[in-house]
Amino acid sequence: MFSPQPPHASFFFTIPGYLVNNTKVELFRNGGLWSWEPNAEVDFGFPKDIYKDFRSHRWFKFFENGFVPQQDYLRLSFGRWICREFNKRHQVAEQLYNYTIYYISREVIHFPTSSEILTYLLLIHRHV
Repeated sequence: MFSPQPPHASFFFTIPGYLVNNTKVELFRNGGLWSWEPNAEVDFGFPKDIYKDFRSHRWFKFFENGFVPQQDYLRLSFGRWICREFNKRHQVAEQLYNYTIYYISREVIHFPTSSEILTYLLLIHRHV
């Protein structure tokens, strides 16, 4: 955290998807992934309370390290887990049909007289 080279960027995820009844939902924000109650609004903006989204430091490390390009098998297994856990808690019409996991990174670049915030949006997994 306070090493000689602290991170220059912060990151978060958003997981928009559709239910079988064609309702658009968001699965990650506000602890939705842990309560299995979807959010109605899909938001790509930086969350206010990011700690609720990750649940614990262990899940944070999973998301930090588990979504690098070499971990395709991990994303597929994680995607299957999301579908299985969500669908066993909801009736057929409200089950998850598909979703996409987006990685959003916000980096602050410092210049001698100013700073600039760069935001990157990266699609990292699509699950049908």
